[in-house]
Amino acid sequence: MMYRLFIIILVVLSGINTRLSAQNQCQFEGNMIDVVSVEGTVDNMYTEIRWNKPSSVSSKDLGYVIHEYVGPFSGCYTPLDTIFGMNNTIYTHNGYSSGGYGVTVFDSSGISSTFPRYHKPPEITEIRYDTCDFTVHISWTRYVGWEEGADYYSVYTVTPYLMTGYTPENDTSFSFAWEPNTYFYVQADTKDLSSNSRSKRYMLSDSVFSSRYDTIRLMRIEQQSDGKAALHFAINTTTEISAFHIQRAAAKADFETIYSFTDKTQNTYVDNTATEAYQYRVIAMNYCGNIICISDTLQNFILSMTPEDNKWKLQWSPRFTGSRYTFSLQRTKPGSEDVNVTGNTAIDAISDMSAESSLEYCYRLEALTPRGSISVSSVCDFYIPIIAMPDAIDPFGNVKNVKTGRRRNQFAPLINAHPATYKYRLSIVNRNGAKIADIEKAFGSNLQTDFWDGRFGNGDAVPEDVYIYNLEVEFQGGHKEIRTGSVVVIYQ
Repeated sequence: MMYRLFIIILVVLSGINTRLSAQNQCQFEGNMIDVVSVEGTVDNMYTEIRWNKPSSVSSKDLGYVIHEYVGPFSGCYTPLDTIFGMNNTIYTHNGYSSGGYGVTVFDSSGISSTFPRYHKPPEITEIRYDTCDFTVHISWTRYVGWEEGADYYSVYTVTPYLMTGYTPENDTSFSFAWEPNTYFYVQADTKDLSSNSRSKRYMLSDSVFSSRYDTIRLMRIEQQSDGKAALHFAINTTTEISAFHIQRAAAKADFETIYSFTDKTQNTYVDNTATEAYQYRVIAMNYCGNIICISDTLQNFILSMTPEDNKWKLQWSPRFTGSRYTFSLQRTKPGSEDVNVTGNTAIDAISDMSAESSLEYCYRLEALTPRGSISVSSVCDFYIPIIAMPDAIDPFGNVKNVKTGRRRNQFAPLINAHPATYKYRLSIVNRNGAKIADIEKAFGSNLQTDFWDGRFGNGDAVPEDVYIYNLEVEFQGGHKEIRTGSVVVIYQ
């Protein structure tokens, strides 16, 4: 039995192809189909074909052949599938034929009926957006197949679908208000309202109107110490928007445009006047001046550091009202270490600088938003060590001070810093202003000879008396300190 069925199917399909090749003139007779409609969801659409069982059925008739209409130059119809059983009058095509569909009867010798009129649902051909009045204009083709045509067309939008409006049969265009994430379709109804056919479903483009953050994203701001802020952003290049503006606003002030551009591939901009805290955003406007897309808002933070009692006090701009940030602070030089943050301040202790080859301290502040955007600010400054000077010297004293590491016959500044981080010039004169000695220490000197030993240039010890010194110290970074005072030469 299975063998006989297999033979019948082969014979039928062979006969179908033979008859189709002879129908190149696309001469149609009758109208078997009731309606063709696109059904299902947006993500899983299918085409449903319904037809009427012929009024007279031969005992030789086996079922129906579903065809796709392909036009006269391609043979009019192409067989799509075979349906056995004359009572089966509904077929679901997991797809959509843009040409339309036809149904014929077949028997053991092939197609036994004439080719009827093909049917095709209304098809949306144009979607235009008016970004000034936020409306959508659509056009479509008429339903093909009903002898008396459609009575009217309806436009349905949103999920669940609601009728937005309708047009008479001879009007195939309509306008309606744009809404985000909106699906829509066109439905044709017969004059007796017994059948209706739906077009494919479409989703309105969010790239034209949408204010969603994924169209424009302001991802990063880098505040620089020279009063500049570098903005990093991204624009979805598939968007139809082409007029973009970078805006900023000071505290309790309105946003103002500081830069405009049209290149969707641009992703950076530097604000050269960011000397205070601002909120920044990137917007898109349509040709009539309406804002149709806004990025997330991101603030720059001005970071400062001040020495206080052997500590650095760090402060930065308070966040703008309504904004949310998570702050983290790190010392990046010397070494690398996280610093505890309290509000918009932090305290970092200054370490023993005698072992550090640099006096520069650097910090990096990161402010992270809940959406992952980040605002970064960095600042550096040089620590200025305390300078102490001995008040007496004994040219013949060899006893070493356990605290300073110097002998009593070595007069030089005591600086809590690595020798590589500073240089100085020390001049000694007597009461009358006569020069006694000039000592210079260079960067990196080991301090073994950079002191006054209480003697003249010829090596003779100076007499006991009060002498005047002048000291000029220059630290890394160019900062200078000057000290003037007296030192007593005493022999013990």
